[in-house]
Amino acid sequence: MKKVQAVVSVLLIASAAVGIEVLRTDGWLWSGAPLHAYGLIAFVALDLLLAGISWRVTRLAIIGSALFGGIQFIAMVGDVFMGQPAGIPAAVWESYLLGDTPFMVLLGIQMVIIAWAILSTRIIANRMPEAGLAVRTSR
Repeated sequence: MKKVQAVVSVLLIASAAVGIEVLRTDGWLWSGAPLHAYGLIAFVALDLLLAGISWRVTRLAIIGSALFGGIQFIAMVGDVFMGQPAGIPAAVWESYLLGDTPFMVLLGIQMVIIAWAILSTRIIANRMPEAGLAVRTSR
């Protein structure tokens, strides 16, 4: 269980760190889409909160990380195709984001978080019978 907790924490902290880097360095984010910047601030805060929670309530952190990782992934993909600032052609915006290394790393981390959360639920479910927590299926 400690490995599950450690991996989910590292992934969430990595997501927060890359998110902070995007917030710190992406001038277009702040000038063209400040609401998106505030949304990223919320995701960074949730990542850090879930990383801390994972050491106390692992299942909640895993479910939360899958949920918020999925939401962040969808929001980021939506930004690529529908989130261009006013006056910027869609093709230019798409090219900018898809060529932005921190953005692409953050997008990739969200996919890894979702995959790890799915794998972790299987790991936890397989360990439940060992802990005497198996669900009784017959009477």
